[in-house]
Amino acid sequence: MTERAVIERMDPRNRSDVEAVSALHEQFLGESMVSRMGPAFVRDVYYSKLLTDGLYDCLVCRSDGRVVAFLTYTERPMDFMARGLKSHFMAVAWSVGRTVLTSPKRLRDVLFVLKLMTARSDQGEDHVLKAGAAEALSMAVLPEFQNVVPEGGKSRVAVRLIELMAADMRERKVREIAFYVDPANRAANLLYSAMGCKFEKIQTAGIVRHRFIYPVAPRLGAAK
Repeated sequence: MTERAVIERMDPRNRSDVEAVSALHEQFLGESMVSRMGPAFVRDVYYSKLLTDGLYDCLVCRSDGRVVAFLTYTERPMDFMARGLKSHFMAVAWSVGRTVLTSPKRLRDVLFVLKLMTARSDQGEDHVLKAGAAEALSMAVLPEFQNVVPEGGKSRVAVRLIELMAADMRERKVREIAFYVDPANRAANLLYSAMGCKFEKIQTAGIVRHRFIYPVAPRLGAAK
């Protein structure tokens, strides 16, 4: 299958993109912190308001106009979510409240997310990330498009998204990017290992995760 694919930065004002990325996130990352806050939060707050505020970045890959993959990342991993929740408290309360009313079991998920955020903050930057490091937040690729090579490079979609994220972070003088992975996610663990990331196990709020640190190489000829 030959597909023409391009990667570009997502515009949160584009409602069709918001819907498409939100759907991919919920389909493939249903156990993530963002998904646990409910579909209304994902669509109406996270991929709309927080992205508009510049608290994180989102790259999307399109094939014939259709969003088939995305990658989100932030250079403020310690506080981007807390800032977003505080800035849009009423919108968060409204979206989460609607979700809990229609599905009361979701309340446990929301409380878990808040507990995890608090635990991560309390453990301090030394435990979580070095000061100045960025974090890759979420990535999903439709299975039938995993072997597609987007324009402008030679790598397949997932690797190309990471390469573009690293290029962006390099321009911002960021030297490391962290990936947090579920130990059961074999494909992601293999990918980041193959990319030469430093590996370690960490535990936050009783949850064991794998952390991969990807070094951002400086531009050739750039001043150190």
